[in-house]
Amino acid sequence: MGRAIDTVLAFSTQAGAAAFPTALAATTGDTLQVRSFDRSKSAFLQSVIYSSNAAGQKARVQSPLLHDNVTGLTWQPGEVPSQWMLPPEAAVELRTIDTLSVFGQCGAATTITMGLVNYYEDLDGVNANLFSWSDIRGLIRYVKSVEVSLSAIAVGAWTDTLITNTENQLHADEYYAVLGYQVNPAVDIIGVKGSATGNLRICGPGPVSSLDIAEYFITFSEKSKRPCIPVFNSNDRTAFFVSAANHAALGGGAAEVFLILAQLTRRP
Repeated sequence: MGRAIDTVLAFSTQAGAAAFPTALAATTGDTLQVRSFDRSKSAFLQSVIYSSNAAGQKARVQSPLLHDNVTGLTWQPGEVPSQWMLPPEAAVELRTIDTLSVFGQCGAATTITMGLVNYYEDLDGVNANLFSWSDIRGLIRYVKSVEVSLSAIAVGAWTDTLITNTENQLHADEYYAVLGYQVNPAVDIIGVKGSATGNLRICGPGPVSSLDIAEYFITFSEKSKRPCIPVFNSNDRTAFFVSAANHAALGGGAAEVFLILAQLTRRP
């Protein structure tokens, strides 16, 4: 048992404009039900990532166990993929096995896409290697950007691409912290997945504009006051992935992600 971050993908493919609120469903392998956790601990909806055919399309998350089950948490982001729809300093507390309902809209044919980033203080069967910036900053030996040319992305599904897909220059048997990433072109949701994350996806948005995602996990850890920086051993790189989801299909090699890693002098 231990800490975990789990990014849940929900979507709805529409042939044309869809009015708000259009219900979204979890992708295969994911669920909108909060995972069961020890009631003496806490879990939080830490972030909501949203994309549609254009900016200005509404999004909503609701549940009878949140503030209300009428308008719940509703947004109309001015940029897609959306960025800070929830303040990292004030995440939404979740209840064990509650089922969230999520909604969106679109002004033209597209796949409406939403990522729910859930943080668990203590989740059965998972103990992700998550650390705070204070654990990392004094241990940095090198900073390394790792290019990952993403495999083909289908709508309404996750694509997992090995971090060795494009280059394989990490030093053997060393620990690396994932500080953030860069992406081009924009991809709705970007993150990492491997044994160090409990094989759950730890994700953020993939815009190319205003958000400084090169230090995304540092920022979330500092603002939330919770350990959010994934650390993995390079010997596991053949089973460590960049995860991606997008509202439109992308061919293999059509999008590039650069993971911003810090090689550490030791395990934190």
